[in-house]
Amino acid sequence: MAELGKNISVLLENATKNLSTTVNEAINHKNVKLPPALNLFLSNGFSHNQELSSSQIVEGLNSSISREIYVSLEYLARLMTHQNADSEVVQFFPHVIKNITSPDLKVKRLVYTILLRYNHVQQDIALLSINAIQKSLTDKNCINRALAIRTLSGIRIPAILPILILSMKKTVSDSSPLVRSATAIAITKCFLLDDSLNKNRDLSAALTDESSIPAQLYQLLETLLSDTDPKVLSSALGTFYTIFPGYMDLIHPRFTHLVSRLNFLEDSAKTVLIDLATDYSKLYLPQPTESSLCVELVLLDSKLKPFIYSSSANVVLSMIRFYYNVLPFKLNEIPLSKVLIKFLGNDESSIYILSEILYLLDRGVLSFTGSQLTNFLPLPNEIQKVSDLKLSILVRLINPQTFDMIFDELVFLVDTSNRFLKLTVIKLLNQLHATTPEQHQKIGQLFLNKLGSEKDELLVAEYVTGLRMIVQTDLQHNIDILIKLTGKLVNDSDLSSLAKASIIWLIGEFSYSQFDEPKCIAFHDYLPDLMRILVQSFRDEEYLVKLEILTALTKIISKEMYTSKQQGETYNFDNMVWKMFNLVLQFTKYDTSLDLKDRSRLIGSLLPNVVYTDPDVNANTALDFRAYYNEKSHIIEQCYEKLNEVDFSVLLFHTSKYSPVSSATIDEDNSISTYNKVTPDKLNPELLEYYNELRAQEFQLKDYGHFKSVSQSSVRQPVVVNSPVPVTAETKSAAKKYKLQTLDDFLKEKGKSGVFGGSDDEQSEDESDEESENASQI
Repeated sequence: MAELGKNISVLLENATKNLSTTVNEAINHKNVKLPPALNLFLSNGFSHNQELSSSQIVEGLNSSISREIYVSLEYLARLMTHQNADSEVVQFFPHVIKNITSPDLKVKRLVYTILLRYNHVQQDIALLSINAIQKSLTDKNCINRALAIRTLSGIRIPAILPILILSMKKTVSDSSPLVRSATAIAITKCFLLDDSLNKNRDLSAALTDESSIPAQLYQLLETLLSDTDPKVLSSALGTFYTIFPGYMDLIHPRFTHLVSRLNFLEDSAKTVLIDLATDYSKLYLPQPTESSLCVELVLLDSKLKPFIYSSSANVVLSMIRFYYNVLPFKLNEIPLSKVLIKFLGNDESSIYILSEILYLLDRGVLSFTGSQLTNFLPLPNEIQKVSDLKLSILVRLINPQTFDMIFDELVFLVDTSNRFLKLTVIKLLNQLHATTPEQHQKIGQLFLNKLGSEKDELLVAEYVTGLRMIVQTDLQHNIDILIKLTGKLVNDSDLSSLAKASIIWLIGEFSYSQFDEPKCIAFHDYLPDLMRILVQSFRDEEYLVKLEILTALTKIISKEMYTSKQQGETYNFDNMVWKMFNLVLQFTKYDTSLDLKDRSRLIGSLLPNVVYTDPDVNANTALDFRAYYNEKSHIIEQCYEKLNEVDFSVLLFHTSKYSPVSSATIDEDNSISTYNKVTPDKLNPELLEYYNELRAQEFQLKDYGHFKSVSQSSVRQPVVVNSPVPVTAETKSAAKKYKLQTLDDFLKEKGKSGVFGGSDDEQSEDESDEESENASQI
């Protein structure tokens, strides 16, 4: 016995030395090839950085050791994530498919993944896997069965459509909800694959043919929508929304059944069902009132109220859409402000919540308290779109009680924020054109203070635009702002073109206004001198500034001519304003801008001038007005004749303008507006009884709980909704005779034996056994 122990000790020692030598050689010499499983062992179980050669991959895929196969497949799966690696992986596709019958669930998953990715590239080889996948449909592990039907439906080869339909007819009544849910997903994939072959097909016509694929899928979906399991219903609703939206014949008898299970569905399915119920209620249920609600709406109301505590923003948006469109009189029972505020954050989903808040604010169904306003203050490092929406909400929440608090916060943002956020704040402040005069003064003073120190052209232009809007709203009481802006126009050579054009436009608007205040009269008397300063630099200005100078001079000169005509006096053409007007007409007549040329030609045809009257005037002519008063007096006579048409020019240029509306309004997302809209159609009262009969139709609930391994006494009978017929002894005996068939047996009954082939394999890995035990509880 001692000798035997000594021999075993020597044997282990030699084995250790040999293994140590091999490992050292592998570490010191990279050309030493080790089995993939040993490579994985040496890397402490992590193969993320391991590189395998083509020969190693083939060797691993053809190995009889499940671990080595897994290592090679995992490496290929990692290659699939790289760009332009498809050609490298496809060359191993035949070796991968050979492992599709592996009993190891992890290996099978990787094989399925690679098969789904490249089945359309090597279709002949992919079709060889169909037999093994079909065999997995009768596997004792429900995870394997679900993977099989999902993989079969993911193969993009139209030739398998008949096989896929037969497989789904079997799995649609599988005892596991995991498999039935996978079948619902497979219905969508099958429909899309078939639809790619019949792009111009009329779906309604195809549904009338029972042998067509859409009609068969319709029947399968009808079965799944009658299921009692929430997971199956969730997948079935997603399938209905994708391929059969609007086909309410599937919904009518099951409407109450679906709504009653609303609280147990997945969040995505809840959203689909609530949106479906919203449209359904408008079309097929009687118009609700505060004193009268039909049974279906009472059930919906009771199911939806708890969703104010939902953690899903999509579910909450769907709930609000329902109440806003179907039961608007119950919106006051929902704390909308608290429900929506809890979803605010700095992510993409917050954009939709903020857009929904804007949508509801604009329609007067939402309000916030003073303490809730702080939730809409922009935060540092926040997404720009989120900040813009928050600011837009703040501006909409301004009222006499909240103005001071919100205005102070906006001023703080103007002082401390980045350029883009400043620009947004200024544009939003410009929307406050309809507030009180005191608020106008505060905003105007803020803009004037910033205008003196701001160097950014965009911000300066926006400040001036805001001041222009304030002044235009009440020109007489804001003359001080106009005087300061005029001083800025004359003294600041760095003023942007847009800012200059806005100020000159305001001056032109003021020129034909009549005010009795001393400041207004003094400023009006100063206008000719101001125009002379502007005309001096006319040629160096940009298009916008030139256009506004021409327009302002036109307003001034037309007013003078019209006033003289109204008072019965003869207009004197020997004045500085008319001479400047002719000079600007000459400049614009030969300008490079076509728009400016057209505008000059229009004005020259309406008002008396020498530029368009005297044919000798060209771009290089120096206008000598003394000649027109002497030897060219006939030109002046023509100008006097044109004075009779000055009324039309006054009508054209002196019409009062409406108070401007800022173009910076940040509206709710268009997708939110579109989402909240429902069909304008309503229920025809004459059809109410017909729809009630449709909803009262009987259908059999598919409760597969009695297929589980439980005692005979606990087996439940199939439930029939609204069925007046009692369960008889015959139905009980039929239920006892029920026997689960394998897919081979099913096909043999159809006269197609041998399609699947082979016998079931047992799970060989401990990990797969554990997963099977866990999955059996699903």
